[in-house]
Amino acid sequence: VTQVQVKALRKLLKLELGRVLEDIRFLADSAEFHAYMDRPSSANEQKLVDSWRQLAKQRKLYDKIRFIDARGMETVRINFKKDTAYPVPKAELQLKAHRYYIEETMALDRGEIFVSPFDLNKEHGVVERPYKPMIRVAMPVFNRNETKQGMLVMNYMAARLLREIHSYAKSTDGSLMLLNADGYYLRGIKAEREWGFMFPGKGDHYSLRFDYPQAWSSISVSSMGQFENTAGIFTFQHISFPHEERNLGSSTQRTWILVNFESAEALGTKLASMKRTAWLLAGAMLPVLLIISLIISRSRLQKNFVQEALRSSEERNRLILEAVADGIYGIDAQGN
Repeated sequence: VTQVQVKALRKLLKLELGRVLEDIRFLADSAEFHAYMDRPSSANEQKLVDSWRQLAKQRKLYDKIRFIDARGMETVRINFKKDTAYPVPKAELQLKAHRYYIEETMALDRGEIFVSPFDLNKEHGVVERPYKPMIRVAMPVFNRNETKQGMLVMNYMAARLLREIHSYAKSTDGSLMLLNADGYYLRGIKAEREWGFMFPGKGDHYSLRFDYPQAWSSISVSSMGQFENTAGIFTFQHISFPHEERNLGSSTQRTWILVNFESAEALGTKLASMKRTAWLLAGAMLPVLLIISLIISRSRLQKNFVQEALRSSEERNRLILEAVADGIYGIDAQGN
């Protein structure tokens, strides 16, 4: 795998994530959201829910779209499941004040966007199963008096990114992985070693940093590169998101790392296979080369035979002319 291939995948992932930023800005600036913030009546809430449902069904990217107030309480929320977007009843809304993204988003200014780590969704404090990889994007919300009222939060279903990587990996050699900034596997060689950071005490060593410490010492400090060591060949590219975006708080940037790894064992197998293929091709070409050689040899023999015959004929004619003492006359049928 070349750096160009890894860079192309990085660009694809950044385009996907860029859509999420566009969507949260769109919702924050929508007339329905402003109307609800000015007057949170049942009618305005219904219009807001309808607009969110429409976006969720159209995009099919978001597990949840929520407004969370300054206390950390969900006040409006829609879920998306099996191509259906639906509002969550008031009795089922949850207090999220303890989640890390609440405090970090509330610390931002107007127009700034919080981007969460790439992790697994939790419900009531427990990792949801089957796993639901998520990236949360949030914006603080202000009223007309510039008082912070809470935040708009969108849960992006990040399994879509992992599927893109999986699809891309089919056309590449080696093992294509996605790591977080600490070297933990978000997509790894073995599924059971993914998401180790979500399970303290159990998955602490489920990381490339632990498996290949020498390689990690290079990967962690450079934004891109390719190198070979005793383990194999590593090709990597960092993804910083958001990248070169305006009006984003400094605390929002996240870094993930794309790594393709071709083990020394796999490289040895590939080299042996190439050698076998070369020998097979050589074996297949040998009869053809022999036939061509015979044809060329035969052609040369025929050419030599003709040349020798010409030389013999010329020699006979010369001897005949030298053996005749008198002149030689030519006479036609009339005696002339």
